[in-house]
Amino acid sequence: MKTESDSKQLQNLLVDISARKVRDSKALSARLNDITNVTILSSSQLDATQKIFFLKSKHGSEWTPDVKARDGTVSYAGKNILSLKKQFAFIDFITKTGNNSWRLEGYISAGTSLDELRILIDVNGKQFRAQRVEQFHRQRKMGDILVDTGGGFSVDMSIQPGMKNTIRVILAYTEMSFEIPIKTGEFTRLAPLTGAYRQSGRWLVVKWPKSLAFKPYGRRRKVMYEFRFLTRLLFNWQIRHAVGRLVVLKSEGKLRLNSPVGLLSQILRSFAVVAEAIITIPRAYVLRTAYHFSRKPARPIWLVSDRPVAAGDNGEALFRYIQRLESCPAEVYFVISKKTAAYKQLRKIGNVLDPTSLKYKLLFLQADKIISSQADIPVFNPFVRQLNHFVDLYKFDFVFLQHGVIRHDLSKWLNRYNRNIKLFITTGKKEYQSILDNPYYYEKENVLLSGQPRYDLLENKPNRKLILSPTYRGNLLRFGSDNQGQRKYDPLFKKSEYRNFYNNFMNDPRITEALEREGMVGEYYLHPVFAAQRPDFDENDHFKIMSFPYDYKKAFKEGELLVSDHSSVVFDFVYLKKPTVYAHFDVDTFFNGHSYDKSDFFSDEKDGFGTVYYDYDSLVNGVVDMLSSGRKMSPKYQKRVDEFFYKVDRRNSERVYEAIVRLGIHEP
Repeated sequence: MKTESDSKQLQNLLVDISARKVRDSKALSARLNDITNVTILSSSQLDATQKIFFLKSKHGSEWTPDVKARDGTVSYAGKNILSLKKQFAFIDFITKTGNNSWRLEGYISAGTSLDELRILIDVNGKQFRAQRVEQFHRQRKMGDILVDTGGGFSVDMSIQPGMKNTIRVILAYTEMSFEIPIKTGEFTRLAPLTGAYRQSGRWLVVKWPKSLAFKPYGRRRKVMYEFRFLTRLLFNWQIRHAVGRLVVLKSEGKLRLNSPVGLLSQILRSFAVVAEAIITIPRAYVLRTAYHFSRKPARPIWLVSDRPVAAGDNGEALFRYIQRLESCPAEVYFVISKKTAAYKQLRKIGNVLDPTSLKYKLLFLQADKIISSQADIPVFNPFVRQLNHFVDLYKFDFVFLQHGVIRHDLSKWLNRYNRNIKLFITTGKKEYQSILDNPYYYEKENVLLSGQPRYDLLENKPNRKLILSPTYRGNLLRFGSDNQGQRKYDPLFKKSEYRNFYNNFMNDPRITEALEREGMVGEYYLHPVFAAQRPDFDENDHFKIMSFPYDYKKAFKEGELLVSDHSSVVFDFVYLKKPTVYAHFDVDTFFNGHSYDKSDFFSDEKDGFGTVYYDYDSLVNGVVDMLSSGRKMSPKYQKRVDEFFYKVDRRNSERVYEAIVRLGIHEP
């Protein structure tokens, strides 16, 4: 009965933690005192890291686990928890910091919450102790309680010139030590394949299951590793990935075992990745061969872009600025689909590439700078699932121009471990400081306070237009994007509160009558990720629904009043000292499922540039009043505009361009 009672108490505790009723270590410890160690250790609802955390919380400094010297099995009260020897080191970055100095950064899969555990890097027998570092995006929480800090580490090491250096990762506990496997992320430029290699100056870095090898560069040696890698690619069919997907479906109870047709469909979908891998192997051979035998570009290559099927953002603005210069140290190309009107227009002033072309893929591998207003994966990895075929050839700096102003916390998405931005462009003083203060993990030299290039092209010629331009909702994105960055139509969208709110607003008699009375028209700019949902909205004689791709520059030029919500288009509009209002009708649910968290440095109420409305009728009445009263920004909000922006001088492109040039040529 005691065990049954304990199990129920543990279950109740987990429910209370999830409901935020138990929010700190003191309250947790008090509850755990009534639960036996055996119950904690036997629970199927707790993984190894959570079990260690619970036992430490219960016993404090008195908790001492048993560790077997043979295999590093960690146990307590006769129950095994985890094996240190079965953990792995994931390497995020391998960075040269000096002539013979390098830095490894990464994390350990589990076990780092053990107090006496040390992470050591062994280089030809010489050991360097790694420092624990915060990796906020990898922290694990149960409710509000921090369970694990993420296992992050960083270590500076020196290697011996002119000879082979073998690097191993060791987990040391008291007097015991265990060599563990090594896995590598894309920013190491080492594919997760045995024998994968990359060239770094006069060194070849090679990945093995339990080590990294630094070998002096030699042409014959490189040819040997290239041949070995191509052989490995020939059999890289991603079968484990396909089987793993089926295993996950089975573990989640989603494998359709009772339906032969359904099961076959799931198997075929899972193994589609295998077919794709096999089909793309010849392309990998062709591109890698072309890369190695092609002539080295006379000048560094810069690839500039906005969205795959739409220009008009900071990428195009910077590209146009560069084309007007008398000279540039790089060969600059703009990347956009050849099916767009912008492709033909921009070809008149400079080099343009279609992102689906073989030429683009080859120039991407030769590129020194990838410069974009977007930070979606295809921007810096056009090979997507075939990344492993080419990642060792990447040698570019990623310059993120942004397509708006960051006024919320996007660190989960844009942090260094996830995007590795070399130059991060910002516009406002508070925005700039937020990138440095929040866990993006960039140094000052990686963040530029300059203003956005597209602001240089903004014009202010009001033409009696009301602009409606809200942002998207993360919980309404049921489908992913295709290779062109577009999502397919979702029939459920039409039933959403979001759609109904803005559709009602456009067709509200109070709004349409005010527009007619003032001789104005309304224009609705759906967020680009919702472009396919245009048929779900009802157009009328007074309110037009614009078709993607949009001419935002024209909207900002001719608009007299903007109705938005949490969108960064507000900043373009108020940059021109034009009035705006905010619709926060769903503020309580807006951040659910979004790629960012609510800002702690910018509030629309305290820092914004217009009135914030929280319900439909207040918004409609407020907009009608604004339309009827001259559509002017009040001095209160003009002052906030002046305080927010760094510069208003049409030299943003110049500042960005000069900062990119100062980066110099990327060292692989």
